Amino acid sequence: MIFLAVIVLAGLSGLPRLIFHRSRFIPQLILLGLACAVGLGLAVMQLLGQSFPWSPSLDSNLLHLDPLTAFFLIPVYVMGFWGLFYAQGYYANQPSHKGEVSLGVFWGLAIAGMALLLAAQQALVFLVGWELMALSGFFLINSPDTTPEARKAGWFYLLATHLSTLGLIFLFLLWKHFSGSFLLVPLTSSASGAGLTLFFLIALLSFGLKAGLVPLHMWLPSAHAGAPTPVSALLSGVLIKMGIYGLIRMLFLIPHPPALWGTTLLAVGAVSGVFGVVKALAQHDIKRLLAYHSVENIGIIALGLGLALLGRTFHQPLWYTLGLAGALLHVLNHALFKSLLFLGAGTAVKAAGSRHLDALGGLLTKLPLTAGLFFLGAAAITGLPPLNGFVSEWLIVMGSLSALSGPGALSLATLLTVTALSMIGALALACFVKVTSSMFLGSPRKPEVVNAGENALMTTTLFVLGGLCALIGLFPWASAPLLDPVTALLAPGLARPLAEIVPLNTLSLFTGVLGILLLVATVSIKAFRSNPRVLTWDCGYAQPSSRMQYTASSLSRPLRLQWRWLLRQPPRRAFRLPRFFIALRRLPQGLTQQYVLYVFLAALLFLATQLPWASIVTLVKGSQP
Repeated sequence: MIFLAVIVLAGLSGLPRLIFHRSRFIPQLILLGLACAVGLGLAVMQLLGQSFPWSPSLDSNLLHLDPLTAFFLIPVYVMGFWGLFYAQGYYANQPSHKGEVSLGVFWGLAIAGMALLLAAQQALVFLVGWELMALSGFFLINSPDTTPEARKAGWFYLLATHLSTLGLIFLFLLWKHFSGSFLLVPLTSSASGAGLTLFFLIALLSFGLKAGLVPLHMWLPSAHAGAPTPVSALLSGVLIKMGIYGLIRMLFLIPHPPALWGTTLLAVGAVSGVFGVVKALAQHDIKRLLAYHSVENIGIIALGLGLALLGRTFHQPLWYTLGLAGALLHVLNHALFKSLLFLGAGTAVKAAGSRHLDALGGLLTKLPLTAGLFFLGAAAITGLPPLNGFVSEWLIVMGSLSALSGPGALSLATLLTVTALSMIGALALACFVKVTSSMFLGSPRKPEVVNAGENALMTTTLFVLGGLCALIGLFPWASAPLLDPVTALLAPGLARPLAEIVPLNTLSLFTGVLGILLLVATVSIKAFRSNPRVLTWDCGYAQPSSRMQYTASSLSRPLRLQWRWLLRQPPRRAFRLPRFFIALRRLPQGLTQQYVLYVFLAALLFLATQLPWASIVTLVKGSQP
């Protein structure tokens, strides 16, 4: 019962903020902090195999806390607390307003919804948690103080998430056809090939829409860019991972997945990764740029999942363990460094008053701690050692290289995977060179930068997230006890302990030495810069202005020209709808009551399928004279 109490406490943590408008987030921080601390403790104890005196589940047929659930609960509870902690400083110098109240109320409900769906052992409970998370996300994006563009993005998000819900209803109906019940337990009987293909396609479309896999990512950039900064971090770092969790949970319930599943995920992951990073390179809105990097990293996770499915298909422990461990670790790593980047960018945007990279610059002297931690997050997302992004991507690369010895078509697929990962890393590095130099280096381009300063609460959050990124990168062996129980759960006879197949201690030593060398180099540069400096020949420009320095647009133009075939926008006539759909647009739309009615009718349809109709008909016939 203790786990259910944690979910309820998180969901109700926003009530003080709703009742006492002037209380800021302090009461909610206390309640949500307690819920997150207890929930995180239960999750870690479950992963470490430790017993605790309280049962974590209400009923084995409703809620269940297994290693997969426990692992995904870690980023939920970490960002659940620290994202709200950051919001306390983000709204510190602003008067109380409706948007802040909306964030306080629906933040806790979103955390509760994600925890509920993660622990769901039955399809209906999963859908309840999914809808609670989805609707809370909509109200977080579409808060009263957002811009009309952000509200439009919120409605687009709501449409996408309800399309995903409808797909899940069909998916669970198909699952009942396979298993005979709505319990999410591994399938024991065999299913037909056509049925399995349909099951995989519905799961990929439904969960891929939430995760943001290409081409189902259309809602993601505008929603993440338009939302308030703490909400953007929660959406990108945690909420879209529920789609990844759904894919893992459902696809690994099938004991013998076809090879088509793994190869399809490899292809979709490669396309999502390359497309996401190229689109990010072309963006000049910092939040929209980071949103496209979420598409890129979801693609990297899909590459690991595809490799793990192929390992399960061909009974290859190395492929399976390295692919799944890399994908899971990248789920956690992305939650940390992407939240760090979004929150760091939010601090810079709040100081400069603009999200456009060409309008930023010169923030290094005003926000030195934020700049340093943003640099750390940028190094982590590009996969540079000794940070956490390098470790998870290294596991996926090692698994892909081990699969090169497979059949011809499979070796070609894994070779393309390694190529895609290399291309993604190089383009991501170029993109964040553009971002960091445009935001923090050079001279200020806006007068607001002169009065910019750092907030202690916001900087503390960045330090915590940056410290976790560094810890996982410097001590990768410490993550093995969290990953091994999950890999063993999903394939009991196939998984191998991570420490037995990869030299984590050697990797830790390598990253540690590299970190020391980087620190020594930084100190040496600092000491060198302390010497007196003189101006070099300045071509006659005695007082250079900010207009003379590179902009983000000019810095990335050569790469954008190379990828212009991918960045080219299709003509408007490509989006013309047939007359039938144009007629449908005239129907009433946009009313919240209608969306609630649609969901209610879908839930009734779902419940109706669970009734024992044969017994009811027999009972009615028997009662007739």
